[in-house]
Amino acid sequence: MNYPERRRAGSITRSILSKQPRVLLFCPQDADGLTLLNQLQRIGCIVEMHWPPLQEVQSEVDLIFLAILPDVEEIDYDWLHRNPPPIISVSSFENPTIIDEALRIGVMGMLTAPIRATGLLSALIMALSHRWQHEKNTTRIARLESKFANFRIVEEAKTILMRMQEIGEDEAYELLRSEAMAQRLQVEDIARDLIHADKLMSKTLSGKTAKAKKKCTD
Repeated sequence: MNYPERRRAGSITRSILSKQPRVLLFCPQDADGLTLLNQLQRIGCIVEMHWPPLQEVQSEVDLIFLAILPDVEEIDYDWLHRNPPPIISVSSFENPTIIDEALRIGVMGMLTAPIRATGLLSALIMALSHRWQHEKNTTRIARLESKFANFRIVEEAKTILMRMQEIGEDEAYELLRSEAMAQRLQVEDIARDLIHADKLMSKTLSGKTAKAKKKCTD
């Protein structure tokens, strides 16, 4: 699901609901499960109900409601290990075992029976909004890490040029930039090629030096 830019709380809620979130409801088909199904459909969600839970979850799913039974020991499904959609747990009562298990699998909200309409919409919106914010932050961090990695590559390439041609830092960068423009490539690509060539040259020279020393020794 693609989420909107943050403006005001109401606009985010309406935007999420307008997308008709795809929900997997992993609950027994008892009174609470059917109540939850009906309430989700009334909200406007596209819901599939299964019990026991499926082992595979499609990537198009936006949210999972998962029943945690009183006798639970350890929940383990394949989709839990593959960056699953946000999860809201459903249980008949609260105790440390159920809460600990919910925390272990990373739920973003908890509902307790008997299921009521009150609190369901807010739990759904909060879970989806938090996932949106998490994905946004993850993307931003990945972009910053890539930018920093490219910066280090360019700095290393500049150092090589400064050493080989006995020039200053600004001149070294200008050489990289001019070559990148000439080849219609990014500066980082030219820098990588230069670093790779320098390593090959160093390895070749080291090999020749070692052979020369061995010959002199013989």
